[in-house]
Amino acid sequence: NNYETADYFDKYNPGVHVPKDLLAEMKKASEISDKEKRNERYDEINLEYYGDFVHEIAHTTSAAGIHVMAVAYERITPALIERAKI
Repeated sequence: NNYETADYFDKYNPGVHVPKDLLAEMKKASEISDKEKRNERYDEINLEYYGDFVHEIAHTTSAAGIHVMAVAYERITPALIERAKI
């Protein structure tokens, strides 16, 4: 949900690779000094990337479902589902 988390997952979780363009957007957002605006930008980035990702999986594969884990970031789940139009 933020740059530090994404960077950590990319570096230290085997098999997890965060796209470099997503990391770059997150890094840029991390430099916003106003916390509220920074968090709004993180939400926008996450909704854009993951909403489109979930939509793609739901509509182009035979996957039986999608498990969304939003630990400590639950506030984004309704908007994510709406954007994905599941």
